[in-house]
Amino acid sequence: MKTGRPAAPIELSDEENLELLRRSRQSKGPAESRIRAEIILACAGGESGTSIARRLGIGVHTVSRWRVRFSRLRLDGSNDKHRSGRPRSIADEQVHAMVNQALQSKPEDASHWSTRSMSQATGISLASVMRI
Repeated sequence: MKTGRPAAPIELSDEENLELLRRSRQSKGPAESRIRAEIILACAGGESGTSIARRLGIGVHTVSRWRVRFSRLRLDGSNDKHRSGRPRSIADEQVHAMVNQALQSKPEDASHWSTRSMSQATGISLASVMRI
């Protein structure tokens, strides 16, 4: 006998279905994204939350959380939320510029960029260059 309230049915548009299928088939990238896509596709297919959780080896509450979040926010809801913590000190543009510089140029006095020379050229700390 089932308990609790019935799950809200999820209906996918063609674009959402294609995007979720793409995410579920990714071999590279975050595993969480693939699992979330599989959860939503299974929910849209009418599979119960319990069977989805058992098949994917996750908790029923996880299935419920992503079902509700997708129902409210659609595809945007399947991405991670920003988390609390220290704000980033290096902007995405700076990271992209540094990576492009490393890939498309070389220093005048060397055959390749070292972390120290890249740090001096970009003004980004040595530790940050190493992390990037």
